[in-house]
Amino acid sequence: ADPTGYERVVGQLDGRRAVARSYANIIRDRFPGGARLVVDLACGTGLICEALAGAAERVVGIDLNEGMLAHARSKQLSNVEFRVGDFHDLSSVDDASADAVTQFAASRYLTDPVKHHAEMARVLKPDGIVITSYFEARGRRSELLAAAVEGGLEVAEQRPIPFGLSRPVARLFGYSDNAIWILRQK
Repeated sequence: ADPTGYERVVGQLDGRRAVARSYANIIRDRFPGGARLVVDLACGTGLICEALAGAAERVVGIDLNEGMLAHARSKQLSNVEFRVGDFHDLSSVDDASADAVTQFAASRYLTDPVKHHAEMARVLKPDGIVITSYFEARGRRSELLAAAVEGGLEVAEQRPIPFGLSRPVARLFGYSDNAIWILRQK
């Protein structure tokens, strides 16, 4: 309900800014000339999009919450467009148009993980990547990795999440994944 408070708390407690920098660095490493299009799912107030803006020609942030998006838009990032949308349906993004699709700390809200992953695979260019993390609760990460495969993606790489001192706080909120997953089309 309070995007400013949300951004302040999330940015400090779960290390999202450090994760955002990691995501942007992965994109810079993968696309040395710069990515043309990166799509950030469940973008909220645009914390991840801010970092991605420096690693891509264009970023599209998608979220269901209009209040969060209004806050994100107030940052006036020149190469970032924020859209209302559901991360199960990326019909506002063209087939094979994105160099990368990113998502952080939103997998707990997935209701159809296979459809979600299939949509990410659909919008990726053939050499594109998905950069994500998975909420882990009672085998959920294994379920989501299986859904990724069923949706047309495969694991290319796994890297540690740079949580630092905020990791215990993240666990307090139920977020216990310790990996950034880099996926690609099968």
